[in-house]
Amino acid sequence: MPELDDGWVASLRAAHLAAAGRLAERARALPPGADGFMHPCRLLDGVSRFLAPDAAVVAVIGDGSFGFTAMEVDTAVRHGLAPVYVIANNRGWNIEKTDQLQRFAGRAVGVDLPGCRYDQLAVALGAAGRRVTDPGELPAALAWARDHAPAVLDVMVTQDAQSPDSASGIAIVPPDQALTKWQLAEEQRTLVAG
Repeated sequence: MPELDDGWVASLRAAHLAAAGRLAERARALPPGADGFMHPCRLLDGVSRFLAPDAAVVAVIGDGSFGFTAMEVDTAVRHGLAPVYVIANNRGWNIEKTDQLQRFAGRAVGVDLPGCRYDQLAVALGAAGRRVTDPGELPAALAWARDHAPAVLDVMVTQDAQSPDSASGIAIVPPDQALTKWQLAEEQRTLVAG
C-alpha cells in the first residue's frame, strides 16, 4: 500500500480554497441582468455564506430541473423531514437555450418556462414557501426557510447568465471544477511515480 502524500493533498486543498475564494469575490460583484434579477452565482455565494458546517439538507436547483423532483416536497412534508429547496428561477432551460442560440443562428424553441410560482406550489403541498426577488432579501429568506422547513425559496435569477454547463446542451464538468483538477493531479502524480 503506497503512503499518502500529505503535501500533495494539502496543495490540492489550498489550490481549491484559493480558487473558491476568487470565485466568491467575483460572484459578490456580479451586477443584475437586464431583467433586474440577480446573477445565479450571487445566489450560490449567498447560500454558501449562509451554510454552517453542520447545516441541515439544502438543495440548490434550477427551475427546469425542479420540475423533475418537485413532488419530493410532498414526501418531505409527509415524513416530517426538513429540507430547504432553493430554486434558481430564471424562467427557462438556459443550458438548452444557450446551446440552441449558438447552434441555430440565434433561434431557440421550447426553452422558456412560464415563471411558475414554486413558493406557492410548496404551500399547496403543506410546506413553507417564499419568493425572493432582491439579493438583499436572501440572508433573511434563508434563515426563514431554515426555521420553517420543509421550505421552498423561489429565487428569481437573471436569464442573462450563461450556464457553465451549456456546452452541447448537456451538463459537463468544466475545467475549473474540482473533479477535473483532482483527475489531472492524479494523472500527473501517476506519471511521475510510474
